[in-house]
Amino acid sequence: FRSNKVVRLKPKLIVFDLDCTLWPFGVDDFIYQPPYKRNKKNEVIDATGVKMHSFPEATETLKYVFNQNIDIAVASRTTYPPGAHSLIDLFNWSQYVKYRKIFPTTKIIHFNQIHVESQYQFNEMLFFDDEERNIKDVQQLGVISILVDPRVGITKNLVIDSLKSFPKE
Repeated sequence: FRSNKVVRLKPKLIVFDLDCTLWPFGVDDFIYQPPYKRNKKNEVIDATGVKMHSFPEATETLKYVFNQNIDIAVASRTTYPPGAHSLIDLFNWSQYVKYRKIFPTTKIIHFNQIHVESQYQFNEMLFFDDEERNIKDVQQLGVISILVDPRVGITKNLVIDSLKSFPKE
């Protein structure tokens, strides 16, 4: 007896870009002056006291993915890795992010390293990025890749809709 029921699979790992995907700036554009820290109001600020924000739904989205028992990685081509690592910690995302590939190279190298470290196959991953070139590169590996609007950033609904369209068994 074979069931005709379609089993919807979910990715084992979701990878997020950082700049213009989880936060609305390029960390290596130095719009904000390092070092970054928290002020007495517990806000993330730069060295001049300017308040820094992630995209409005970034934290909620990471928490949602984490609560779905899907591992999370970040992959960033930034030329200022210390700033990116610092912001992940300051935005309290370390509790959600299992793998970090943050250094200036192609996303293909990032993903190959994530694959080796996580032991997940490329077809078990889902990727969100605001740059078309990164989407195209990573799709060649067999990773389902979703373009993010850099004016809006990541949203929980974009992730939920992408999970619904993840391949079926």
